[in-house]
This record gives sequence, C-alpha cells and structure tokens, in this order.
Amino acid sequence: MTPEQRLAALQELEKSQTRNQRRVVWTAWVSVVVAGVVFALLVTVGTRQLSTVRKNRDDLKAEKTRLAGDLENIKAEIKKKQKALNEYQALVQKLPRTAIEEAQPSSPNPGTSVPRIYLQYTNPEDMQHAENIRRALQDAGYIVLGIELITTARLRVSDVRFFHDEEKQEAQKIASVLRNAGEQVGGVGTPKGYENSRIVRPNLFEVWLVARPRN
Repeated sequence: MTPEQRLAALQELEKSQTRNQRRVVWTAWVSVVVAGVVFALLVTVGTRQLSTVRKNRDDLKAEKTRLAGDLENIKAEIKKKQKALNEYQALVQKLPRTAIEEAQPSSPNPGTSVPRIYLQYTNPEDMQHAENIRRALQDAGYIVLGIELITTARLRVSDVRFFHDEEKQEAQKIASVLRNAGEQVGGVGTPKGYENSRIVRPNLFEVWLVARPRN
C-alpha cells in the first residue's frame, strides 16, 4: 500500500471514529432526556397520589370528628330523655290517687269524670315553662298525667287535642287556661284518625306546646 493509500485509510478511520463518537454522545443525551422525562412523570404521579392520600386522610379525620360530635349529641339527647322519663315517673308516683278515685264514680260518666291531660313540649330548654303550664292546669282543677319531651314534633302553634266530639267545649276551656298562663294557643282539634275514638278513654286531652322563641 502506498503512503497515499495509507493516509486515505487513516483519514477514513478517523472520520468513522468521529461519527461513532457523535452517535454515542447523541445516544447518551437521548437516554438522559428520556430518563428525565420518566423521572418527572414519576414525580408528578407520586405527588398526585400523595395529595390524594393526604386528602383522604384529612376527610377521614373530619368524618371521625363529625361522628364523634354526633355521638356526643346523641348521648346528651338520651340523657335528657332519661331525665324527662325519670321526672315523669316521679310525677306519676306523686299523683293524688285518692282524690282521683273520689272525683270519679265507680261507673265512669264522661260528663262527671275529672279531665286528664297529657302535656307534651318540643324543646328541652322549655322544661321549666312546661312545668309552669302544668301547675296552671292543676290549679284550674285538671289532672296532668305527665310531661313528655318530643323533639320530633313539628308545631307552628300550641294546641289542645280532644278525641270525642262532646269534649270540644272542655278542650276550649283548657285552651283558655293556657292563654291565661301566657301561652299562645292556636286552637283545639281532634287528631286525624281519632275522631270519636273508641280506644281513647273519655275526658282525656293532649296539650302540645310549641317551642318558645329565643332571642
């Protein structure tokens, strides 16, 4: 091989090595870019998943706090109802039974038996007001069989309920006693389905007190 041929071969080899070097460098940069993109995607996905996990954790904490509050409210409501039940039972035990027996003949006559009243109120904060109404009814000669708290009742006004047509006049008298005691009474009436009821004893009435306004 002549010197010219060897020089040409050497130059061609140098060019080939240069191309190979450029190819290696280009491949390395492509690998770096791809790795960077993959890493960025992994970071993005991981960050989103972490945010979702944190949000779910915060939601669970909030739900736990809400449930704990509901549980406390239920416990407080149960305690109030138990207290009202205990007061009702104590009141029933203190009823003047001898006076009741004397006031009612052995053969009950709706026109002569002493009217009995069940008193209901809807707001636990109105217990003292219900006691005042009870005293007013007793002072007027009525027998109040008990005071019951019913928070599920939805009333617009206080009312008196009777169960036999001939007892409407007596219900109106009860309403007058309530008004004299400061209660705003909407009227008297018979609950739907209990008109001239045969399962409710004569001279039995219900007084429902609407929740007192609060400032």
